[in-house]
Amino acid sequence: MKKIAFITCVIAIFIAISIGFYIDKRVSTEGLGTSSSYYKAAEGSVEELYQDISISFLTPYINKAVEDYYGHAYATDPWSIKVSDIKRPNGYRTFVFVIKLEISPYTGPHNSVGLDRITIQIKSGGNVKVESFEHIKTYELTKK
Repeated sequence: MKKIAFITCVIAIFIAISIGFYIDKRVSTEGLGTSSSYYKAAEGSVEELYQDISISFLTPYINKAVEDYYGHAYATDPWSIKVSDIKRPNGYRTFVFVIKLEISPYTGPHNSVGLDRITIQIKSGGNVKVESFEHIKTYELTKK
């Protein structure tokens, strides 16, 4: 139980740090804005490192949401996950975050099954909850 609490605290810390690095002219306590804008950290930057760490910690929650929706465990690539929105709904320097991610689960090489939007809430203490899973588009799998 202590391991789980420690891991969730580490997740919250890394996400909190990475959120702090995201704050630029496009990001505020209100979020990124429209879902057509995605945040992309500069290649090789510390910001990219924190973003990758944050996504890595969220991957088990993402994979579980994908399996729950599709009824099958499809793969997701952490490097292809797009951050479409980040908010601090309770204001500056509070530790509740709502993150919207767009993913493309796949099976085998170049066989994406769809495009999905996942909304994840993170609260201090490492409490992570998938708030919603929205299926945006279905891709037909090629048959061999």
